[in-house]
Amino acid sequence: MARRKPRRSREPGLGWAGLGGLLLLLLAIASAGALAYFYFSAPARPVLDAQSLCPVDGPQGITVVLVDTSDDLPETTRREVLGELDDLITTLPPYHKLDIKGCSTSPASKVVRCSPNAIPAMAPV
Repeated sequence: MARRKPRRSREPGLGWAGLGGLLLLLLAIASAGALAYFYFSAPARPVLDAQSLCPVDGPQGITVVLVDTSDDLPETTRREVLGELDDLITTLPPYHKLDIKGCSTSPASKVVRCSPNAIPAMAPV
């Protein structure tokens, strides 16, 4: 039985398979370039203070909440205040400081934290 001769391409050059491979290679190089651009152009994350979780060079903004604690709050009002605080915490921009103070005998802050970290469970308001 005679062996067949290998089939040769009729036209010299890359052909459709070579052209497709070249296009995929160019697409991969362009994608890698775009990823490198976004990686190196992204702003650096600031160094955070361990106590307040704010940037060491200061927060980018401050939100202060004053809560009148001279009288006990009814349960429904307390739940509403906690819901409003939860909404405020979730919408706080990154690296902004949240300061919650009670307006009673001591003006000391109850909670002072920066986002993006969650604020721990608060003492009863």
